[in-house]
Amino acid sequence: MAELQTKKAIRWSKTTVNILRDRFKQIRHEKGQLTARLVLEDARNEDSPIHRFFDWNDRTAAEKYRLEQASNLIRQVQIMVRIDHEDRPMREFLCVVKDGDSQYLPYQEVKQNRSFREQVLERAKQDLEGWIERYDTYEAVLGTPFNLVKEAVKKWPKKLHVKSR
Repeated sequence: MAELQTKKAIRWSKTTVNILRDRFKQIRHEKGQLTARLVLEDARNEDSPIHRFFDWNDRTAAEKYRLEQASNLIRQVQIMVRIDHEDRPMREFLCVVKDGDSQYLPYQEVKQNRSFREQVLERAKQDLEGWIERYDTYEAVLGTPFNLVKEAVKKWPKKLHVKSR
């Protein structure tokens, strides 16, 4: 039987993970499917074991949602950059830590600052590693090969030496 894990950053106990798993299975059994909307509907009931995982204060929940919407809007703005005689889309604003805060800077500003460039490339590496962690098991379970991606990440340098362009 597969063991349910949660993202490393959350670090929930096995008991909590089992509560979530059991409730999700129950919802799927009762409703015939498992969707985010069905989970939310179940969680609205204060007696639901998953009720506590939601922010039920409409003011703070709305603010969190609007912040996520704002981040999504920023990430949607793209420009075209010419690489090897081909125009390719790229986010115009890139997320970096500056002055202790996460903020979005125009790519030109990121390009001119070694620390910002290293942050963006390190995040790209972490994204690839996270992708491998999420989908690596599929290779064994579904027979999908991920060797090429795994090999590429293994070759990624431990310390990035970013050249200025």
